[in-house]
Amino acid sequence: MKPTLFTLALCLCAVGANAADLAGGWSGTWTKDGDALPVTATFAGSGGGDSGSFDSDALQVAGIPFSNVHNAGDTVHFEIKGDQSTTIFDGTLAGDALSGTFVDGSAKGSFTMARATLPAAAVGAREVTFQNGDVTLSGTLLLPASAGRHPAILFLQGSGPEGRWANHYLAQKFAEGGIAALIYDKRGVGQSTGDWRTVGFAALADDAAAGIRFLRAQPEIDPARIGIYGHSQGGTIAPLVDVRAGGLGFVIASAAGGIDPAQVETYSVENSIGLPGLAPAQQPDARAYVQAVIDVAVTNQGGGIKGPWLHHNGATLSTTSNLRQEGKTVLYRFTLTLVPGNNRLDSFRNILSGSGEVGMLFFIPGIDDALRLNGRASLSDDPALLEVAELHALVRACQFGASDFNTLGMAKLHVRNQIWLNVTWTFVASAEEMLRTFKETPEVCTR
Repeated sequence: MKPTLFTLALCLCAVGANAADLAGGWSGTWTKDGDALPVTATFAGSGGGDSGSFDSDALQVAGIPFSNVHNAGDTVHFEIKGDQSTTIFDGTLAGDALSGTFVDGSAKGSFTMARATLPAAAVGAREVTFQNGDVTLSGTLLLPASAGRHPAILFLQGSGPEGRWANHYLAQKFAEGGIAALIYDKRGVGQSTGDWRTVGFAALADDAAAGIRFLRAQPEIDPARIGIYGHSQGGTIAPLVDVRAGGLGFVIASAAGGIDPAQVETYSVENSIGLPGLAPAQQPDARAYVQAVIDVAVTNQGGGIKGPWLHHNGATLSTTSNLRQEGKTVLYRFTLTLVPGNNRLDSFRNILSGSGEVGMLFFIPGIDDALRLNGRASLSDDPALLEVAELHALVRACQFGASDFNTLGMAKLHVRNQIWLNVTWTFVASAEEMLRTFKETPEVCTR
């Protein structure tokens, strides 16, 4: 991914209020951290309300909609809404000049624009929908200005909740070059129904194949000259789309994974936990851990892993396939040694009372995310578990079955307080020191 001035999650909508004085084309720059981004913007009134959008060759984006457009007197407000953040612009309109400031999270910047005559659109655009079973895919068909039947290209999405706007810039360039382009919202994104998070590559490939069938039925399209373009995940599944659709004229796979997806994820997870930098003696256990994670993710099956990589910090992880708990699949089963010094009886009371449902947060040093798991916990005196948990004859064991996997979330509090940075730690006792202290003063844990 190339660096950009603004991070945009491109599944946006546009609504607004009366901004008649704002209507028309604008050209200028948005500046943040001393970096000036050239942009053009267009505002247009419709039925008493206004909408707007912006283009930037530097970002390779086109037609990105603004939302919440307001113009009261000489005051102007508009926003760019994404999945994870909203950039808010507030400025002043003075004749043919528009200037002000914007806020993007904690970052701030300024913008200066002047009224401009922008070139008329060289391509046509039509809002369309097509079906894949009970899923409705919504998109935009960009058509060349010339008459006759045209070759066409369908754009596949990358990973995550990607909408049509992510590919709008390239699609427009193809249409300007005489090749019709179909861009659409991934299922569950924008105006498309369904949920991309609950399906695999096969369903996403079938969505694209439905788009190919739609293109073949359009009077402006030459059905013998249709191809696909996919970047990242889109490039990875492009060959599968070719098989599902059949008879494609060409396939463009950009930044695609050329090996099995499980191998790609293995490489990614190993690097995310810093495996190459571990001591040689730790690497085999770390690889076993990664393999267990991949086995569950890819096949929903897995054996178990035990070793210093996991339980040297007081935790042993094993994966269990197809366990059911009140209709929910148990994704993982953890056996956690409750380290002495953190064994308050009220914690046990929470587990023993009622349903035993608990939530657990895992904070990983060096990674700006936190993992939350919801499930049931129970105390156990199983000899096999106690053998694993025993250290210096101090035994504490608790079983935790995770029936709900709540993915990763930003641990903002810990990031702001720099808990991740070990240079800020004034004192960190070793596990041995903590256990020795507990053994000498056990009453500390019952206060």
